[in-house]
Amino acid sequence: RLKDNEAEAERAATSIIESSPNEAETHAAMAELRQRQNRWSEAILHWKQVAELRRLEPTGLLRLAEAQIHQQEWSAARGPLETLQQTEWPSRFNDVPAQTLRLQQLLPR
Repeated sequence: RLKDNEAEAERAATSIIESSPNEAETHAAMAELRQRQNRWSEAILHWKQVAELRRLEPTGLLRLAEAQIHQQEWSAARGPLETLQQTEWPSRFNDVPAQTLRLQQLLPR
């Protein structure tokens, strides 16, 4: 609704985080918005929050590593990838090893 008014759209987006700063969903939404805006460094900060708030789910770590790889933050991306590898995820996350491997293959040797 506010896409034609950048300042108001930005205020609406940030108010989501302000209203629920401890909710992973709001940080994930903001991270995705920042990525669409090509503001990847800011997206990384929100993916870190998602990973912290949702430690029992791999999505935040996967998306964090993706964003860090996009920014060519190779050593930083290795951290979440190692955590993904070392964690035994519930069976509903059976695709995590394949996703982790795909991301690891994007890292320089």
